[in-house]
Order: sequence, then C-alpha cells, then structure tokens
Amino acid sequence: MTTLKISLGLVAATALVAWWILPSQRLRTIESSAAKASSPVSAVSAPCKALGVASCAATACHGNFQEKLPSSSILGLGDLRPKDSWKTSYLQWTNHDRHAHAFETLENDRSKQIMKLLGSNIPATQDTRCLACHVNPTIASERTHVALELHREGVSCEACHGDAQAWRAPHTSWTAATNREAEYTAHGMTKLYDLGVRAETCAGCHVGAPAKDGVPMRDVNHDLIAAGHPRMNFEYATFLRKMPPHWREKDRTTGAERLKGFEADAWRVGQAVVMEAHLELLKARSSDQSRPWPELAEFNCYACHHDLKPKGWRGPTMPAQSFGTPVRNRPIAMTNPGTDELLKKAIDETNQVETALAKSLSVKSPHLLAKTEEAIKAWKNWRESLVESSSNAVRMRSLFERDTLAWKHLTWDQAADLYRAMVAIENARQHLVGQPNPEAEERLSKLYEALQLPRGVVHFDSPVKYSPDDVRALFQEWLKK
Repeated sequence: MTTLKISLGLVAATALVAWWILPSQRLRTIESSAAKASSPVSAVSAPCKALGVASCAATACHGNFQEKLPSSSILGLGDLRPKDSWKTSYLQWTNHDRHAHAFETLENDRSKQIMKLLGSNIPATQDTRCLACHVNPTIASERTHVALELHREGVSCEACHGDAQAWRAPHTSWTAATNREAEYTAHGMTKLYDLGVRAETCAGCHVGAPAKDGVPMRDVNHDLIAAGHPRMNFEYATFLRKMPPHWREKDRTTGAERLKGFEADAWRVGQAVVMEAHLELLKARSSDQSRPWPELAEFNCYACHHDLKPKGWRGPTMPAQSFGTPVRNRPIAMTNPGTDELLKKAIDETNQVETALAKSLSVKSPHLLAKTEEAIKAWKNWRESLVESSSNAVRMRSLFERDTLAWKHLTWDQAADLYRAMVAIENARQHLVGQPNPEAEERLSKLYEALQLPRGVVHFDSPVKYSPDDVRALFQEWLKK
C-alpha cells in the first residue's frame, strides 16, 4: 500500500510539474520553429502574452473530468451552478460552448462566400476584420506561429478573462480572503464578476468596438451584412442565459451569491452597456474620414428590406424616424424613465444624437461627434447608479405599464426587445417566488411564435408575417396578469 501511495504521489507531482511548464515549453518550441520556417508568417519579436487553453485545461485546474458538468437544464440566470463549476470550466467550454468553434466558422462555405462577395483575395482565417471577433481579440493582428496556433482555439478563456501570462500563476493561490479587486487590477485579469465589465467584454464583439490597446476595430458594417454576415442583435441577459454555464454567479469581491431576481439586474445593466457600445461604434464610424458614410448598419434594416405590399406591417404611415439611427438599438422599454433623472438624461442625450445623425447623412459632422460623446457619458452615469435589488423585476415591469405598448408603430425589432425583457422579468419573478409559472410560460411561447421569422421550404430572414396588432395584444395580456 505504501508503494502504491508513493507511485500515485509521483504521478500527481509529475502532472503538476507538467501543467506548470507545458505552456511555456510549448510556446518556446513553436517560437523556435517559427524562426526556422520559410513561410510568410512573421518572426517572433516578443513573447506572446496569451498562453492558450493548455494553461487552463489540466485536471488539477479547470479540466477535472471527474467532476459533473453543470446541468444544461439551467434556464434562468438566478439558478445556482455547483460550487465547483470552475473545476470543469474547460470541459464545459470545449464540449458545449459555441465560442470554442468560432475560428472553425471562418472555414465554412458561408464564410468563403462572404469573402468572395467582399472581393477579398485572402480567406477569412487570415482577415483581421474576421479574426478580431473569432479568436482572442488581443492576438487577432498577430501572425507568428504561436498566434496562428492560438487562433485555432477560437474564442477561448483569455478572450474574456484577459491574456494569462501575468495572472496564471498568481490566481492559483487566491483565497476567499484575497482582495480580488486589487489582484485583478495588478495582474490584468478582467473583472468578469462585475456585471458591467462582463457586459462590456461581450459587447466588444457582439455589438462592436473601436480599435484600442492593440485590439483592431470590431465592426460588422453594412458591407459585411450585405455579403451574408448576420447582423449584430445583442441583448446581454439573453446571451448570458444561453451560455453553457462554466461559472457560479457571485460577487468575487465579497463572495456573496447573487440576489434573487438577479436576471432583472443583468437585463438593466445590459441595456445601458449595449447602448454605450453602439454609441462608441457610431463615434468611431463618424470620426474616421476614411470610412464610408452614412454607415447603413446604423439604420433599421426593415426600413428598406421589407414586403412592398402597401398594407404590410411596415405600412405607409411609419414615423419618419424609423429609417434608422440608434433608434433600433436603444433600450426600448426605457423610453419612459419616470422619476429616474439620470435615465431621463441618457434618453434625452440619445434623442439629440438621433437628431444630429439625421442631419449629418451627407457629411460627417463634429456636432454629431460631440453629441455622441455626451450620450455615452450619460449612459455610463446611469449604469453606475444602478444597485442590485430583489425588487428590480417589479421595477422593470413598471416600465411597460406606462405608454410603451400604446405606440402606434411597434416594429419587429422593438417587439423582439420587449419579448426579451419579458423573459428576463418572468425568470427573475420565478426565482423570487421559487416555483414555475405555467401561464407565464404559455404567454412567452405565444409571443415567441408570433415573432418567429418564417422557416421551411420558403425561407425568410425578415418578419414578413409579423403583425404588430397581434403582438401588442399578447403583451397587453401579459401586463394584466
């Protein structure tokens, strides 16, 4: 028995040493071969700060195959993951998370067709526009052998948590007593425990972002959409809920679990962050004189792409503003701020941006740039005023009870935004009550069907069968419950 224990101890020690030296040894080997390679790949000029998933995937770390993966039946953000979810993070990502296949997407037929329509003479796997979001953004512009190998990992751990060179070793010794705020800052680890920071990280790719700190501009503009890329239509709480869970929701600075009704908080924070991201992107598009203008991705898609029948849901009496501007992306359920002065300020500033944009369609305007900066600041101020509260689900519902649903023209995008907000509210309320609500689930199902794009033999990417009157009636039925 003693011999067996010694043998097992040696195996464990060997595994630990291998985990510690493998990533750096692996990178040194690749870098050495890069210097000898006779290919267009650039020579290594500095160590890559990204280490790749190999630095996270050891059994003793985030690849423990003996632990049970968090259930895929977790539907609401308020549902708790197992306390040891972190031990299987790598396995959950590699087996169930679409981010792991982001680079592979660039090799499929649709991506090849997009590049052909864009008139590109290089594949998507080499185009920085594509790599900026389909791999770790910090190495999207790098072409060393190390970077090219890491590209194939897709959107892996470091794309969200930050390049691990500085924090990989220190973070293994952090405990419940560790000052996470200070340690994350000191070692460059992204503070994903902060809902706003996490939303900003997601929005960088799922909305877009200007070039910053070596990360190229991430921008799905109208050229890319016209060539076949899906348009960006991001709502934070929905995307967070759809993520295969590889973490436990808690505040890492205090160790406290999220409050009941947490999904309502995620939705509110997400609305502000997404608005900030859209405005930051508008600011970058409007300030760069080399970029096309007007940028049609800022506009309501279905203002142009619609059924030509005069009695279609779009109709001849659509308001003039429906042709576009950030109106499609603004937090639709927040048009009536009530007594919230900071939210009112953010909405007023956004209205001024829309007005300035409408007057700047022929030429980029300094006035538009100034108004955009003011609106960004206003949304940040409102976001910073938000406080997590179990009553936020009730407060969110009150936003609908003013005159939002009395709008004469409820576009498909607006209705879809309202539906996603409704899902967040219902999930938050269910978490507060502690039991499912069959009637609410039925109402959600009806709304979902009413908003579906036609699929089947005749395939549409626009809501040709959308009826604003029918959808408004379903929303009003929900408000009565």
